[in-house]
Formats: sequence, structure tokens, C-alpha cells
Amino acid sequence: MADAPPSLRALHLQSDQLTELAQLPAELPSKGFVWIGVSRPALEALLPELQAALQRWTGGASGGGQLVDLHVSDLMNLHLTSHFDYTSWYDLLVFRRLVATQRPDAADGSATARRTIDTIDTNPVGFAVFDRVLLTVHPVDCQVREYFVQRLAQLGQGSDIRGTSRVPASPADLMLRMVNHMVDGYLELRRLLTRQLGQLQEQLLNPHSHFSNWRMLLDSRNVLHTLEDTCED
Repeated sequence: MADAPPSLRALHLQSDQLTELAQLPAELPSKGFVWIGVSRPALEALLPELQAALQRWTGGASGGGQLVDLHVSDLMNLHLTSHFDYTSWYDLLVFRRLVATQRPDAADGSATARRTIDTIDTNPVGFAVFDRVLLTVHPVDCQVREYFVQRLAQLGQGSDIRGTSRVPASPADLMLRMVNHMVDGYLELRRLLTRQLGQLQEQLLNPHSHFSNWRMLLDSRNVLHTLEDTCED
């Protein structure tokens, strides 16, 4: 049985290097930026330590540094819709990612849109983007966080098999890559549902098919529309 991922991961990114830190540093490194990825259930317990670190790293004579109380509530809220907000010292983005209990199988002829959608849910991922700090808040066992830790390590070693771009140059760059990755999950599921709906429509129009599963057709159409509404949000 694999070990559960840690509640908090701290990483230092600079140039083409990724270094995982054993704990939150006393001060920001002189170059690059720090990515702090924390699970949502652990955020409340770790909040005083995180707030103190953010104040040390980003607070100045003009104030700021810490997360404001409203945004802390947003980051802890499981039911919040995707949205954006900002302060003078950081930007906040909440994006609902897909959480699949099992991967939909496009090759399974018995798969239906209803069966597919029943295997997925959405769960918010939060981003607080400072000039040289990215704080991300994830569900427990978040595949997005672990995927990017591994991906960035490959980029830092020059071994990324896709031959894609360098280690992100800024917190905003890393946030954008993570959001794009989550959007790809929506697009993949939408393509699958569109194919399933198309197959049902072909059966309906085929005079020799004796199509009678109207409930499946209506469910497929409604589920696809629901997903499209979520994508637009």
C-alpha cells in the first residue's frame, strides 16, 4: 500500500531546478520562488504557521503579507464555485477540478453518459499568487499536486519525455499550467460524453436499430449540458 502524500509540501523553483524543502523556510531564497501545496483538511491546523511565513516572506512596511480572513474561508469552502479575487499583494483563484472515482472507458460499449458522470465529482483547488510565492490548497490525495511535483522534477532533470517547456519562471506561470491541466480533464470528459451521445443518436436514426432507450438518450443529453455549464463556469 502506497504511503499517503504529505499534508504540506514546500518546493523551491529556480531556473531549471526543483528542490523540495523539509519545512517552511525562515526567509525566501534569493532567487526563484516557493510553491507551498497544502491539503484542505490540514489548512486550518497549519494556518498560523502559514500566515506567519507569508508575513515574513511578503509583508513589508506597506502592510499585507497574510491571507485575508475572507479568502481563508474561500480556500476552506468545499462548495465554492470557481471564481477570482485579489488584494494589493496577492491574487486569489478558486477552480473546481474533476475528481474521478474511476477513469471512464471510451472503449466500453456498455458505458453510458449517466454511468460516466456518476464516477466523477468536482472539488475546488485554491491558488493564492504572490510575487514570489504560490500557495495552493488541494483535496486530500490530490493527483494534480502530485502530478506537478513529479513533472517539475522531470523538467529540472531535463528528462521530461514530452520535451515541453522549462520549469515555471513565476508563481503565476505555475498556476496557469496547473489550471490548464485541470481544464484538459474537462475537455477529455466532454469529448467522451459527446461521442456517447452521438452513438445514441445514430441508433435513434437507424431504421433497423429498433431504438427504445429514450431515457438513456435524455440522460446523456442532460449530463452533457450540465458538464458544459460547469466548463463555462
